Amino acid sequence: MTKIVLSAEGVFPLSNGEETVVGVRRSGTLQGEGILVGVPSLFVRLAGCNLRCLFQDPEGYIDQCDTPHAQLSDEKDACEVDDVVQLVANHLGVLCHVVITGGEPMLQKEAVAELCERLHAAKKGIHITLETNGTVFSERVSRAVDLVSMSPKCQVGTFEGEKPSQAYVSSMQQWIDSKCGERDGLQLKFVVGCKEDERKLIEPILHSLHDWEKCALVVMPLGGDLATIRKSAPLAVEMAIRRGWRYSPRLQIDLWAGRKGS
Repeated sequence: MTKIVLSAEGVFPLSNGEETVVGVRRSGTLQGEGILVGVPSLFVRLAGCNLRCLFQDPEGYIDQCDTPHAQLSDEKDACEVDDVVQLVANHLGVLCHVVITGGEPMLQKEAVAELCERLHAAKKGIHITLETNGTVFSERVSRAVDLVSMSPKCQVGTFEGEKPSQAYVSSMQQWIDSKCGERDGLQLKFVVGCKEDERKLIEPILHSLHDWEKCALVVMPLGGDLATIRKSAPLAVEMAIRRGWRYSPRLQIDLWAGRKGS
């Protein structure tokens, strides 16, 4: 049986009649980001990440990853993929959207592929989003998910000097080649915290890739709290309008202050 390692949140938010952190007595929350923002969904958060992201806000302060609790993975906490499928299926109700997130889910790519395949088999019409930094590609996973939400990162491990590493470019390009032919199959989601992000992150990545114009392009303000989002949002709004991209809020911050399980 295939094992998968989830974060402490695991499958969330779940309810057996009690009120969840989002303030309702049903399982589910709203997708907070990207082209499906506002869509009722269940989340499955996997443990483990291959990056340790640091960001700079407009005032020069350093902001860390907004899900640090999902960075570490411990195999002793592994569970059966079948158990996760059953848990999700039992709590979906009228919902049909499931989001696989992390951490970096693709560090467990075989387990992710099996999870998604079994979820599709368990519930007709289910829609699965995979949230990834784009460092690891799998054709099997690509076939098993409906939307890849790829958020490129300019960090140690993805960039060599001022350019994205060839390995990173290759992996991102494979995702684009595999999914950009599908309607709403892939979104490129860029987080903007300071003016330098466009020059240091976005431009080098786009110059290294081809056919990215066929993807949904999203720009989102940096921030794991409302104060930081308010500072970075004007940059993201300006960039979205100037480039003709979609602006994405962070509903989980706006509505629930980013509490675990929201």
